[in-house]
Amino acid sequence: MPDSDSSSLRPTSHTTDPDGSVPFVSQYEKGQRLGVGGFGTVFKGTRISDGQQVAIKIIPKNKEDDYIVVSGYSKPLIKEVGLNLRVKKSPTSPNIVQMLDWFEEAYHHMLILEYPQPCMTLNSFLKFNRRRVDENQARHFMLQAVLAAKHCMDRGVAHNDIRLDNILIKTDTLELKLIDFGCGELIEGCDDEDNQSRGHVVPELYVAHKYALSETVLSLGNLLYRMVEGQSALENNPKFDCNRCSKGPFYPFYEVGEKLGLGGFCNVFKGDWLI
Repeated sequence: MPDSDSSSLRPTSHTTDPDGSVPFVSQYEKGQRLGVGGFGTVFKGTRISDGQQVAIKIIPKNKEDDYIVVSGYSKPLIKEVGLNLRVKKSPTSPNIVQMLDWFEEAYHHMLILEYPQPCMTLNSFLKFNRRRVDENQARHFMLQAVLAAKHCMDRGVAHNDIRLDNILIKTDTLELKLIDFGCGELIEGCDDEDNQSRGHVVPELYVAHKYALSETVLSLGNLLYRMVEGQSALENNPKFDCNRCSKGPFYPFYEVGEKLGLGGFCNVFKGDWLI
């Protein structure tokens, strides 16, 4: 079996700009399906040049797709690719699955991702351990999850979907890796690159730092509770929807209530802070 250590996972040469690049089918072979999510389907794959095993995420194109400007690229990139490029800026994090390559085809975007082995989701890991782990094990995982989340925020990226199914555990080393930036957003005003490209990105793709931080802390706290208690700390909260990804930028921080007034330019509503 090819070595799956992250140090051997080399991006192919055309990742500097995919325009006019060698087609996907001449570089990778697609294998069995690994999973299906709200934004795409993930397959096992093999890089033809060296036999390296990878994960291939296929995202159907949609007219509602969001694109962002990334410094050094000749055209806007689909949001998930752009966020992955930000996150993989040096120094990289060992606790985040790295995007190695990507392709744009007529009807799909295809992301080539690191495929750590042997691994399973944290959700599956907990099921094998009667849905909980001891405090020492939870502390070990939690430290890595916090470092992964901090790395994202330091790169101006809000992951927005930190949960059991978006965390992989390497079962031989118990190393944790965060996956899937399909729900991610840019954080306002994090770096010079953000300021340079702001005029080219629709405002809805940005989230204020305090909201990104609140969402991250909430998700990490619930993650810890799930590991030690075997259930979500939020599942009995009628104001909280686990499918936060499809909500607007204020959710789950505020609940909009009754209308208080109507002005010439806006409406004013009563609201409740949920956290």
